[in-house]
Amino acid sequence: MLISIKLSDAKLNEEKSYFSLLKIVIVGYVCDYDGRHPEIIKIIKIIEWPPCMNITEARAFIKVYIYY
Repeated sequence: MLISIKLSDAKLNEEKSYFSLLKIVIVGYVCDYDGRHPEIIKIIKIIEWPPCMNITEARAFIKVYIYY
């Protein structure tokens, strides 16, 4: 892979480039060998969400639930 990058005359920042990682977290999702799935902490937040008392709280919950 590095030979291909060198031959293509691409510029890479070593501090920002990661290769062969087992998993990486991107915007609340874990990307690994099994695919893409939400972080466990996000799932726990949804499970432990307090009961909604009004329409604003219900909308906030629905937005988070749909996102993850």
